[in-house]
Amino acid sequence: MRRSLAGALAGAALAVAATWTTGFGAATTRGAMADSTLAVGPFIEPGFPFIVSTLDAGVRGGAFPARNLAVRCVVLMLDDDTHACFDTDLLRVAAAWRGGPMKLTTMAQVSYDKPFNKNNAIPQLVGTPIVATGIYPGWAGANPTFSDPRPAGPNPSDVGRGPIAAERGRWNGLHVVGKQAILSYTVEGTEIAEQIGTASADGQVGITRTFRTSAIARPITLVVAEVADGAKSAVDATLAVEVQGAKSAVDATQAVVVQGVARDTATVVGVTGAPAGARLQVDSNRYVTLRIPAGQASTFRVVAWRGRAADRAVVGAMLQKPVRIAEFERGGPSHWDSTVVTRGVISPDSADYVVDRVTLPMPNPWRRNVRVSDVDFFSDGRAAAVTFDGDVWIVSGLDRGLDQVRWKRFASGLYEPLNLKVVRDTIYVLDREGIVRLIDVNGDGEADSYENFSNVLVQSGESREYPLGLAAKPGGGFYVSIGGALDNGPKTSPQIAPGFRAGAIHSGSVLEISADGRSITPFATGLREPNIGGNPRTGQLASSDQQGNFVPATPVYLIRKGGYYNVTPTAHGADTTKGLPPLVWIPHEVDASGAGEVWVTDGRMGLGSDALVHLSYARPGPFRVYVDSTRSAVQGATVALPGTYATPTLKGRMYPGDGTLYLAGFQIWQSNAKDVSSLVRLRKTDRPSTIPAAVHAGQQGILLQFATRLD
Repeated sequence: MRRSLAGALAGAALAVAATWTTGFGAATTRGAMADSTLAVGPFIEPGFPFIVSTLDAGVRGGAFPARNLAVRCVVLMLDDDTHACFDTDLLRVAAAWRGGPMKLTTMAQVSYDKPFNKNNAIPQLVGTPIVATGIYPGWAGANPTFSDPRPAGPNPSDVGRGPIAAERGRWNGLHVVGKQAILSYTVEGTEIAEQIGTASADGQVGITRTFRTSAIARPITLVVAEVADGAKSAVDATLAVEVQGAKSAVDATQAVVVQGVARDTATVVGVTGAPAGARLQVDSNRYVTLRIPAGQASTFRVVAWRGRAADRAVVGAMLQKPVRIAEFERGGPSHWDSTVVTRGVISPDSADYVVDRVTLPMPNPWRRNVRVSDVDFFSDGRAAAVTFDGDVWIVSGLDRGLDQVRWKRFASGLYEPLNLKVVRDTIYVLDREGIVRLIDVNGDGEADSYENFSNVLVQSGESREYPLGLAAKPGGGFYVSIGGALDNGPKTSPQIAPGFRAGAIHSGSVLEISADGRSITPFATGLREPNIGGNPRTGQLASSDQQGNFVPATPVYLIRKGGYYNVTPTAHGADTTKGLPPLVWIPHEVDASGAGEVWVTDGRMGLGSDALVHLSYARPGPFRVYVDSTRSAVQGATVALPGTYATPTLKGRMYPGDGTLYLAGFQIWQSNAKDVSSLVRLRKTDRPSTIPAAVHAGQQGILLQFATRLD
């Protein structure tokens, strides 16, 4: 009974809808036909201020930290040629530099315009660094630390250890105002808004950091720069600095670290508008810090520059620029004020279940690729769709005919998101940064606030350690699942078992996020690549897993709290002698790669209430999963639901308006699908269904119940 019934029942269950090719279809913008020859534009969209990524900002030799991996990094586009990486776990500027933004080599980035390219790597900094800090908190109390205070994970050398303790500092998110991204975080109880930018003087460019703080309850310290080869430093106007054989005085608002054997290069940090009693300091000719005493709220600016020591006077000119921060509380102007209109493809009601296609918004005015990874619905019937490329679209017009489906861009810059959930008409996205809550502050139809709802899920630098599942908990909070650190792709941690690397403390687990997003509790362990789905009524979790090391075929589990599911490298201390069996095994030839789980709670789909649907990435398509409970065991069966699916089915959601099932997916990993991405609707027609209504096993055989008479 633990084998799938899909093969045996294929004749009854696989009534095929009208065939179609999931091309991108015609699209119009404000009623006018869009250019059908439009190719996708660059992954980093001109005019938008940030993307989130991993970045190796290490520089071998010279003045900057050689080991400098930011696992969760907001890459800021300061101007056409200057960029910065803000590490949201450690609240530090890992690096700021001139030149290209970075090597675009994450999975989403390399496959953006080459959909089957999986040759991903950790992005590396390109260009010329100006300032950097090492792997330690960018802010601290009165006494800064220049080592990583976070507990080590399974691989002690891995810097993917999650955020610093919330009482020391917490990333709150960012606000978008035009081409500016305003960072928001808390340090030792002090609320800080920061705007990173540039200042120019005499052809030189410096990095500016403008801060607005609340009242400071206790002293705090900002680490501005680390200079690895500092030879001499000065922070006092009475202290002379020897530069190229000459001595010159240093302004009291600046700190200078002279570098190199010839002492002809300098890193200069200046501050203007700082609170009374604030002082720059250089520790060990290496770490430039700004110590700020307790006091009133303030707005001030720090400038960092590196260049020829003889040119260091340019910093004084940079400090003369007005000190102001963009007004972000009321939101910002729109980036994408067009709406793309597409027409869907409706299948004739020639079978009991048919598949309709919701045509994707390609081409579009921004030349964005649209690889849909998840979808959910608002109370008014609109949908929110998220793409692997980091965008969120609002979709309306999902009526019976799909004649005018309107796509409006809502957010961008997210890090390989595979999950989206709408809770009380608010969008939550799970990506490598954590759970991001998207807020439209000014009501213009775009997100202005990218709020950190929860970043307590620990993410390593391993590229296959995907945040795979997001389910809302009845009563508040979420369940999340994260993949194991599979032994492929760029290597950031050692192999610990065949097919697995050390990864992070949460790899291969299902975890529970509290209602306020601030705490995380292990829920189940021992999984390889779990894709979860939650029953919105009962809270019951189901999960598939990926066939591979320790997983002989595709299982479907009903997840129990405290359960261990037979993958020893991700046991995380569980008793590995007490592994729980799946509800059903699906043979490899039937489903070589499982994906999401969907609970259908609306009887209009003809599946009854609380019906579980398993999605196959490889086949592709959905399976009805039957739960058969007896006194001695809980077991199950699967039957493939009808339809032809030209792209993988990754995630699904029931549409509350009519009870139909919407399925989203895109192709990059192994699948029998032919096309790249789609959003489709599985619809029950008025024709009698030949899908079994129930499946039960007994001593005399397997009992199949049907809702209609069979021929």
